[in-house]
Amino acid sequence: MSKPNLFIVGAGKSGTTSLYKYLSQHPDIYFPDKHKISKINKGLSKKNCKEPKYFSSIYHEYPHMGPEDVKHVDTKVIKDINEYLQLFSLATIESVIGEASADYLYYYDVASDIKRFNENSKIIIMLMNPINRAHSAYMHLYREGREKEDFHNALLKEKDRINYEYIWYYKKNSLYYESVKHYFNIFGREQIKIVLFENFIKNPQMILKEILHFLNVDEDFIFDSGSVYNKGGIYENKLLSFLIGIENIIKAIARKVLKDSFITKKIRNKLNEKKVKLPIKKETYDYLEQYFYNDIGKLEELLLIDLSIWAL
Repeated sequence: MSKPNLFIVGAGKSGTTSLYKYLSQHPDIYFPDKHKISKINKGLSKKNCKEPKYFSSIYHEYPHMGPEDVKHVDTKVIKDINEYLQLFSLATIESVIGEASADYLYYYDVASDIKRFNENSKIIIMLMNPINRAHSAYMHLYREGREKEDFHNALLKEKDRINYEYIWYYKKNSLYYESVKHYFNIFGREQIKIVLFENFIKNPQMILKEILHFLNVDEDFIFDSGSVYNKGGIYENKLLSFLIGIENIIKAIARKVLKDSFITKKIRNKLNEKKVKLPIKKETYDYLEQYFYNDIGKLEELLLIDLSIWAL
């Protein structure tokens, strides 16, 4: 049975869903498709096939205690190795088989577990300006109605959120240096591709071409990169936000029939246009700028790149 050899390990809310969707278009790259997988195992239709979190699952204490963590996360995690491998059972001629569990970056032993599972694995790590990443995670939960605090208070209360699911730790999960260094130590630099979200958004075709070179597959493939997936922000119209947030039979049927069609892309792009981000207060920005300053400096030395693009 096929098993993955590519892992997009994070960082969460840094464009990993868009990267996963784009790479899925390539004929030499396989990522699990929930609609296809559910035909061979209906139980997997309720799981997160893009982000199964198999390797991190043993390091979680279930149930998570954050608002609606059980509904949104815990019930969708794949903990059984046979179910996990079944995600990749439809791979045929693809040389690259991947998954994109964005919390793998945050659990220390996951890197070693992946290495033991497949020592030839390649790792992609996407990094976003840490202030923007923290705010994007906050906006995601705020849009879902799970986060009730304003951004500044949520940051201050982070230490009191015991055994919440990882997305709630806005500051902690935007500290990249130790996690990236650990992956370098386990896999070596040659098996890891670092992608800066800001470069990815600015020139997706160029960055995707670099990734294809890293994966040793056809670099001439042209991606449809016209859609942004899982974009941060909220809908100003509260009724629209409510209708999009609830699950119902009509939405389920539409997803199954339309999948990632031209119509779906048009709808997604129109909805993205209606999203707005709550501004970050200067007090909060200054607080986070100081909080991340040393970590960014160490990350620059580790990666041997200039991170002034983050302009803190």
